[in-house]
Amino acid sequence: MRHLDADVWVIHDPQPVALRSLVPLGGAAIWRCHIDCSTPNGAVREYLLPLLQTYDRTLFSMPEYVLPGLTSEQVRIVQPAIDPLARNRYNGYLVESTEDCAECMVQVLTDRMMAERIGAAAKRSVRERFLIPRLVQDHLQLYGEVAGTQASNATAA
Repeated sequence: MRHLDADVWVIHDPQPVALRSLVPLGGAAIWRCHIDCSTPNGAVREYLLPLLQTYDRTLFSMPEYVLPGLTSEQVRIVQPAIDPLARNRYNGYLVESTEDCAECMVQVLTDRMMAERIGAAAKRSVRERFLIPRLVQDHLQLYGEVAGTQASNATAA
């Protein structure tokens, strides 16, 4: 098989994890996983660990998802562009029922200062944590790290 060169290879999910061992990939390699690997079947963990140790970095969506046995130097966390599990009290409300939703809407509609405060905090939070530019910047920094270069420190507007 022909040698395949790239600055950085990103292998996504468990199914192709053996690719790094099977194909002559020239360049740094990152294994990207967005599923929970924190409590795997022991046999699966023993199978995956040697394969993952051939990667320059392993990338998970949440610290809780990291496969036990990986070194902290090898693991990086890059949160998704939108975290559906986030509960940020400063940005608004998370409700469980239509009645709770209606109550919160009335409160925001009748309290202008509260509405402005929630709106400003939500706008800041979205710009800092959830827009695609933040996700791209996180990935570029990681690619620069494994490729041996510095990624741009430009901030998303």
